[in-house]
Amino acid sequence: MLETLIFREIRYNENNEQLLKENLGKKKNNPDDVEVLKTLASIYHALRENDKAIEIYEKLTKLQPNEIEIRAFWVICTMKMKSLTRLKKTLTGHLM
Repeated sequence: MLETLIFREIRYNENNEQLLKENLGKKKNNPDDVEVLKTLASIYHALRENDKAIEIYEKLTKLQPNEIEIRAFWVICTMKMKSLTRLKKTLTGHLM
């Protein structure tokens, strides 16, 4: 349910490729812009490029370590990759 609520806006957007280009451009100007990074991660998730989304969520957890929502989506994307090793690493990192 959490996933549906957050990713709904991006998932059903027909302009994801354009949004991706725009936000990659914004990221070049400010690589630590949290809102741009959140949008990029959501777009990559919608495009089923979870490996890229995970990389961004990893960066976001370093920029905002107390943001639970970011951690939750990091876990969701990792679970979707069906990589138990990576999921274990992700969860271990969150619990420490």
